[in-house]
Amino acid sequence: MHMLQSTKLIEGVYTPQEAKEILMDLLDHEINFYKIQNLSAEVRNGNPDAQAWNKVQELSAEKERVLQMIRSASEEGKKVNIYSTVHLRLEN
Repeated sequence: MHMLQSTKLIEGVYTPQEAKEILMDLLDHEINFYKIQNLSAEVRNGNPDAQAWNKVQELSAEKERVLQMIRSASEEGKKVNIYSTVHLRLEN
């Protein structure tokens, strides 16, 4: 059974500081999730989880790109429009 559902996670216009708080919390939480997965694999198997570590690297790079955009918004006196939808699908 493949059921798809979409949920609005974030939607609105924010000051750069508000956008930074929202997005950094979200990204930091996901980065920590994969760091814990990696650490868990190292403890259990003696080897790091390459996929989890790659995800940490990707998300860390994305975090820097987001921070740069927020810095630009702040310097230019602009607000940040964030629209984020999560798509959920049940799979076997």
